[in-house]
Amino acid sequence: MTSRNVVKKTGHKTRTQPIYIERNKIKVYSNLVSQYLINQIFNMKKYLLLFVCLFTANMMFSQTLTSEDFNSGLPSDWSIDTKASDGGWIVGNAAQLASSYWPVGEPADGSNFIATNDDGCNCDKSEDRLILPTMDLSAVTGSIFFSYDIAFIGATYGGATESLSLDISYDGGTTWENYSVIEGLGSVTWGSANADLSALAGNASVTLSFLYNDDGGWVYGAALDNITLKVPPPNDISLIFNPDAYRFADISNGFDVSGIITNIGGDNLTSIDLMVTEGANTYNETLSGLDIAPFETTEFSINIPIAAPTGFSLDVTASNPNGEADADDTNNTDSFEGVGVENAPDKMIFVEESTGTWCPWCPRGAVFMDLMEEEISEVFAGVAVHVGVPSFADPMEIAGDYPSTYASMVGGFPTLLIDRSSNPGIPGINDMSAFGQELVAFTNSRPSPIGLRVDAEINPWTREMAIDLNVTAHSNIDGDFTVMLLITEDHVTGDGFDYRQANNYANNGAGPMGGWELLANPASGNDIEFSHTLREAIGGFTGLTGIIPATLVSGESYSSSEVYTIPAEFNMEELNIVAVVLDQGNGGAAYNSHIDRDIEFMTSSIDEITNLAHFRTFPNPVADNVNIELGFSENVDFQIFITDALGNKVKSLGQYSESNFRTSVDVSDLTSGVYSLSIMTKDGQNVSKFVKI
Repeated sequence: MTSRNVVKKTGHKTRTQPIYIERNKIKVYSNLVSQYLINQIFNMKKYLLLFVCLFTANMMFSQTLTSEDFNSGLPSDWSIDTKASDGGWIVGNAAQLASSYWPVGEPADGSNFIATNDDGCNCDKSEDRLILPTMDLSAVTGSIFFSYDIAFIGATYGGATESLSLDISYDGGTTWENYSVIEGLGSVTWGSANADLSALAGNASVTLSFLYNDDGGWVYGAALDNITLKVPPPNDISLIFNPDAYRFADISNGFDVSGIITNIGGDNLTSIDLMVTEGANTYNETLSGLDIAPFETTEFSINIPIAAPTGFSLDVTASNPNGEADADDTNNTDSFEGVGVENAPDKMIFVEESTGTWCPWCPRGAVFMDLMEEEISEVFAGVAVHVGVPSFADPMEIAGDYPSTYASMVGGFPTLLIDRSSNPGIPGINDMSAFGQELVAFTNSRPSPIGLRVDAEINPWTREMAIDLNVTAHSNIDGDFTVMLLITEDHVTGDGFDYRQANNYANNGAGPMGGWELLANPASGNDIEFSHTLREAIGGFTGLTGIIPATLVSGESYSSSEVYTIPAEFNMEELNIVAVVLDQGNGGAAYNSHIDRDIEFMTSSIDEITNLAHFRTFPNPVADNVNIELGFSENVDFQIFITDALGNKVKSLGQYSESNFRTSVDVSDLTSGVYSLSIMTKDGQNVSKFVKI
């Protein structure tokens, strides 16, 4: 076993900046979509692993063959076979068994467990075997279930990949054969697992063991607890309410009561009775024609009416598996608290992108945000949150608590924080549009109890932004409501060095990525622009208090006004304002958001400019280029823009400070029609109309 020095140990800890390492993004993206975006689809594997926590022994109907929680140490009839210098598998608590880079926590019961720690030992753990007592199963018929709690990453480091398997011996441990490979959980957190060992019934001598192998490297470790082998009753089920169920329900559509039923009995499950109780109302349904094997699951969904925009409570119960009494009905009922919504308002999904100029995969995030702005702008309120690292500061990181608090909530850069509730990865460029459409479907399926609109105007002379906020309640609901007002800027540029962007897509090194593959690594700030850039968070990360009362009454409206002074370094023409309603009493979740992308410029007067002596636009009509001539009696600060017949600004021609001015403007991209060319100063505005042919 080769040793590692302190330098390599540090590398083990930092994992070469794991927050931006390119991982198996297809797998990560698929899991996140199934768990978050598609409310009716569940990750079956997740529930199969977790259902053991609901599995209880009933001695009247089942037989426990062996059970061990290690609270009294290692039993005398258990044994360990190891080459490790630390003794291999060791019983203790988390404080005794964890190490710096394998920080295993307490199991669910908060007591002792057994573990083998390769990180702490850095010794030969290529054959760490934990051996259970030999059992006589010759009199056992039917099903045999094996369950255990586990903390096992299943990681690769330094070319070595740790593994864990369940092995079986029929000769008292002289020879072993592999029964199954145990998949890692991807983290050091505890989970649960099970195996169907029914094939072992009838054998007079069966020995089980767990084999950990560090592959000759220095990796992590494995921990086990609550190991149980039992003969289950024939009919036993458990029920879990859909953990991704959305709290709010449109009263015009009712509420979908949904969840998972797991067969934890020995017989195949063919039918189940379901009952939903909501107040004085009861709804019954029978699921028949099933064929659910032991350890398998089935989904259910029952739509029930919701009468009012108020809170509601419901219980859902599963019973009568296969028409028989359940062997253990203590895990057959789950509850849910929801809120009705009337006249559901329009909703925008609030998307925060984690990014940094130091992050070589973050160009993917920039491409994604631009594409969403183009394809789903009607439901998309996006903010790019720049966060620097000590070795590479980001010039666009804002002051205050926002960057650090935000960084603590995300699992990597680049990722997305959606509605302050989920942290999915960003898909590859070929999957971005499909992901965006799933965002739209997801948003449309989740009614908001709060309507929201934000509008702003900018006084270009004082650089003050007047922000008007209007909130409407669509539910009777209590909460700890706050409002974030976020100023973002598009097309941000800067010094070629300070604004350089690390770029793993350079020279097509990772495939196409919206043009980033044509740039260098790092990409020069002279070649790139940053959009959706968070410039200011009015109220900080948690927002402003006092705008919305703690108790909302459906149908009532609340309004507020704020004034923000725009710093000189921000381009007023490129600013947006995003408003977000959060409920700090519900984990800071975002209930709704709205963005004003077309902030108007105001003037203190609608009078004509008194010192404008000459104003001419020609030719008129015009096909390609319109010429502008201006003459003032003195040097004047002014801006020029073009609006269409409806008053919408279609071109901003910039701000100037001159007495005589001439320019030519390309209008070939405008559609045919009548347009107004406006000259605005702090004292007034003059307009000249022209026809685009």
